[in-house]
Order: sequence, then structure tokens, then C-alpha cells
Amino acid sequence: MNKQFFSGNGKLDQGMSAEKFDLIVAAILDGKYSLACILMLSFHGYEPRNYVPYGTYNRLMKEKLKLEKRTPSLVKELATTTDRCPPPAHEQVNSEIKFPENVASNREHLSRLTVYQCRCPICQQPTDSLLKQQHTQMNLFLSRLNEQQRRWYVALEAKKLGHGGIKYMSQVTGMHSDTIRRGRKELENFLAERPVKRVRQVGGGRKTFKKKISF
Repeated sequence: MNKQFFSGNGKLDQGMSAEKFDLIVAAILDGKYSLACILMLSFHGYEPRNYVPYGTYNRLMKEKLKLEKRTPSLVKELATTTDRCPPPAHEQVNSEIKFPENVASNREHLSRLTVYQCRCPICQQPTDSLLKQQHTQMNLFLSRLNEQQRRWYVALEAKKLGHGGIKYMSQVTGMHSDTIRRGRKELENFLAERPVKRVRQVGGGRKTFKKKISF
């Protein structure tokens, strides 16, 4: 299939009318991704039946007939939604950030608390940013949790980030990578081996003074 598709003698250079483009967009908006692929093949001069089963082709053509009637409304809805959409996340971060008027007093308050200061490159910059504020709030929140809650929360955040998440969250929170891995393992086991009403396991912690003295 790949060899046949890419030996099309410049078929991909053929132009596409606005009506055909709108139909492909409508198929994508309607969640009919297979139909969108078939339409792209057809509009560029390929025979879709060479690439999909005949029964599948017939079904998609029936969906095409129904979709053609709805295309104008779907495209109009896309244009309206685009006008209302907020800017992408990276543009929001780079845009002007309005911090509270008492941000100086807040920082003075944080300096008196035992709150870890993030060591990521963004937080090391002298300028304020949304990410820097988030990391500060994250470490403030962690300062109010007990030791097992901290490693569970950081493990969840690291899992959201995917590959490299443990190393990054270790840099943000100051928590050792092994501790984060331990929290992730405990969560994967649904905290089955963790006590509910206490932080440490029964028998854990420092021994009492009497037990340490031998008579």
C-alpha cells in the first residue's frame, strides 16, 4: 500500500476547492476520521477502494451523503468556536501576568515558613511567571502534608508529566527520586499496604527509651 500510495506522480500537488476542504473539516469535526481519510485520497486523485474493503467504502459513502447536508453548519460552528477560544497555553504563560497587589508581603510571609524553593530553570529567573507561581503554591501545599501524602501527591504529578516526570518533580519539590518512585508504587498497589489512621506502619519509627536499655 505504501509503495502504491507514494508513487502517485505528483497527485498530491493537485489543488483542492474550498467546498472539498470544508467537507473534510466537517468529517473531522463530526468524529468521522476514516471518512476524512477517504475524502483526502479521493480529492487528490486516488481510488479509495484500492485501500479499504468494498463494504467499508460503501458505508463511508453513505456517511458522506449525510454529512454533505450538515457541512455548512459544522464549518460555521467551528468558526464561532474559534473566535471564543482562549489563546494556547504557551501564549497564556508568555502574556502579561497580573499578580496580587500584596505579592511582596506574601513573599515575606513565605520566607518565614519552611517551604522548599523550586530549583527548576524557570524559578531561578528573577522575573515572575505563571509557572513560578504554580511551583511556589505547590511547595506551600506540600509543606502542610505529612510524609506519605507528600510522596503520593508528587508521584501523581510526576505521572502526569510522563517520561522524565520523576526527575523534574524532584527538582521542583526537592523530594528524592526514590521517594517519588516509592509513592508511585504504593499508588499502583492502591495503598493496600498503607495504614489508614497513622502515617507509619505499626512498629515503625524510633524505639522507646525503655526498650533500648538492657538490664
